[in-house]
Amino acid sequence: MQVLVPNKVTILDSNSKDTSSLIQISNPDKNTPRFVKVGVYYIAPESIGTGNEKLIEIKGKLKKDDLIVLPDKIAIPPNGRTNVRAIYTGKDLGTDRNYKIRFYPITEVEYTGVENKDEKKAALFFSISSTTFATVVKLNPAYQLDIDGSKVTNKGDSITLMQNCNICRGSDCKAFTEFRLPPKRQLDFSSMINGESKLTWQCDLVEPGAGKRVVTSH
Repeated sequence: MQVLVPNKVTILDSNSKDTSSLIQISNPDKNTPRFVKVGVYYIAPESIGTGNEKLIEIKGKLKKDDLIVLPDKIAIPPNGRTNVRAIYTGKDLGTDRNYKIRFYPITEVEYTGVENKDEKKAALFFSISSTTFATVVKLNPAYQLDIDGSKVTNKGDSITLMQNCNICRGSDCKAFTEFRLPPKRQLDFSSMINGESKLTWQCDLVEPGAGKRVVTSH
């Protein structure tokens, strides 16, 4: 069974003195503890949204000036929760940096480093990772969102988030937790719900560092 992680992106400010944020991980198994290893991967900008993302693992010397997550191994009790902290250790950025943070279930032996007698159980262990996202926002982002009916385009130079979206055709509605909209990218809500009725939508627009406001179809 996988651990549960946030389905909203974690935002960090490269210009902040306290460039960190907590991420909560949950164990939905009511009977068995989970042991988890954390991996952080930078997403190459040109590969975002292509379906074939190029990931660079942040490890070794790269941790000195980049995004890290501490601790990198955790134990979660049955039906319990715990937090890790994402920390940006680098300098002010000229462009956003986007990351995947993966949580890999591991065996208790891998977590503690201490061998036990249950070697067969460890050998048959099957791990399915869980993934959440993080973005370190550039210095002094310039936000500009263009709304044209069903289409929303980020014409600024930093990520914007469309959260708690309600998309409707007549009385037929769908709810979406979050869309991540990097610079120069577009969303078309008309492709997300079928029908001939007039399309309407409403979302919370989050511009990191600038605040949150409600936006709707014109």
